[in-house]
Amino acid sequence: MYVNVTINIDLGETIAIPEDAVFDTGTKKITFVDKGQGLFEPRDVTVGAKADGYYELKSGVSEAEVVVINGNFLIDSESRLKAALQDIDSSGGHQHGQ
Repeated sequence: MYVNVTINIDLGETIAIPEDAVFDTGTKKITFVDKGQGLFEPRDVTVGAKADGYYELKSGVSEAEVVVINGNFLIDSESRLKAALQDIDSSGGHQHGQ
């Protein structure tokens, strides 16, 4: 026999961050903060309990900051691509066939 159970826990007043704003890398959780003018800053975040599509935010973002909810994967991919291109430029280029 199977039973679905719901347990209600009062977490009190806390800052919450949408589940879609948290990018889980496997080793840490990050979110992107909108700095304005198309600039985004990755931040390590610590989250607590998850409920109704939100995480309890323990640290990493302040209450007044705006986080990216959609497009985290695209922003992360673009930042990794830029870092890889900078590595190629700083090493004198990429060489094939060695």
